[in-house]
Amino acid sequence: MGLVLALSVGLILTGCPSGGGNTPDPPGSGLTFTDDSQMRVSVGPNLNESARSIEDFQRILIQGDTADDTSFWVVPRPKASDGRYGSARVSYFRVEYKRIIGTHDNPQIGPTIVDEYFVTYRTDGQAIVRDGHGNELAAIAVGLVQWSILRELVQTVFCFEWNFWVGMPWCINVPGFKTTDSEEEVVKAADTDYWLQLIVSTYEMCSVTWSMKYVAGLDNVEETEFISGHLDMDWDSDGLTNCEEIENGTDPYDPNDPGQTRKVPGLIGKTVSEAQAALAGRDLVLGEVKYEYSSAQPKDRIFDQDPNKGTTVPKGSAVDVWVSKGPEPPNTTTVPNVIGQTLAQAGVTLADASLQTGTVSEAYHPTVPAGTVVGQSPIPGSVVPVASSVNLTVSKGPEPVNPLSASFTSPLDGASFQSGDLVKFQMNIVNGVPPFTVRILVETGPVPGWLEIETMSRTPYWNMNLNSTAEPGPSNAQAHGWVKDSLGEETPVFSVSYTVH
Repeated sequence: MGLVLALSVGLILTGCPSGGGNTPDPPGSGLTFTDDSQMRVSVGPNLNESARSIEDFQRILIQGDTADDTSFWVVPRPKASDGRYGSARVSYFRVEYKRIIGTHDNPQIGPTIVDEYFVTYRTDGQAIVRDGHGNELAAIAVGLVQWSILRELVQTVFCFEWNFWVGMPWCINVPGFKTTDSEEEVVKAADTDYWLQLIVSTYEMCSVTWSMKYVAGLDNVEETEFISGHLDMDWDSDGLTNCEEIENGTDPYDPNDPGQTRKVPGLIGKTVSEAQAALAGRDLVLGEVKYEYSSAQPKDRIFDQDPNKGTTVPKGSAVDVWVSKGPEPPNTTTVPNVIGQTLAQAGVTLADASLQTGTVSEAYHPTVPAGTVVGQSPIPGSVVPVASSVNLTVSKGPEPVNPLSASFTSPLDGASFQSGDLVKFQMNIVNGVPPFTVRILVETGPVPGWLEIETMSRTPYWNMNLNSTAEPGPSNAQAHGWVKDSLGEETPVFSVSYTVH
């Protein structure tokens, strides 16, 4: 069977637009309506199922290979609050369906097709049908009139009296639909005016969603009702709809299909967690997750996958994904402003700009608290290569009012002494808070070692005997001195070199 006729929608008019034959009650009689619509199934001119409530057909699964002239009849039946049935005049109906395209060996789901029609009535009861663009499609008057339109292999037919369309656009009498008054009561009741006919094929279709709006009328009281339903197709009767099988990669035409293959869903643009959920819905698993720079998708979104969307794979297969780290960083970057930040904060800011912290120096600052960056090089806004170093100056806080300072008065740098000389080492301490700790380090020469004294004097001195025990000949020596006050301030005082003969 080729992919030919997919759906037919028909409106059946009885020619009774004015309602029932009873004497009308005065307007405002207080009648209300409830929908008591039915659906029936026929193959050709034969009914194969008794009338059932529309509620039973809100969502049904049609299984097996349906005959070409299988019809689902939607019969609107408004029931008044006094138990009588009123007329039903359709004002709108809509059918949305998906066809199967491709080949028998490679079926695919086609685009969703929507047919919708609006019905109005002239004063003489003639029904005017227009499509969604307002084009008039048919004018149906009293008598046997038919109209058809061919659209993507879908024919829509309106027939007068209780007749319907079979296979080609013609109208025939249907035994069991209106042969006796008793049978009419079973199907239609009172003056129901229109039926919606759905001719479906489980081989050629995936699903049909229909809806209808009609005006219920009785004794000059009118009320608008809305009914709808959905039909799913399952040609091979395995419990899975044609759509589900095609989406999952199984064969909708093979009832023995083990269902061990799946179609890979599209994961591009999803997060990793969203991809996991999508794969789990297809009985697939997430494979390797790789993170790379990419401008194709925002950061943390999948920009590539393997296998690709639509690939048929065994059930339980893994799908690898590539997740964007955002656009690839440029070769240069702009130096951010880190002045006013702590040293730790500045390090994070520089790292975010693909820079690193360089040399850190300290300096007194009259207003900036200690530990805060007060200077940087290069300056903010400079464009530098990625991974460049930024040197920082960190505040030591305000400079003390009387900072400790000292000078060395003797010996002079480069002095020369004889072995056995008694040499006076003296410094002059300015400012600072006593007591002072004075340290002398003699690195080389005849008497290397540390000398440390504590004094209240601002001109401390000490004598050092340069009596040498070294080999004959001059001996070179270096000495260094520091001083620290009681507040912990420390400053170097001298560094001298001298010779002992």
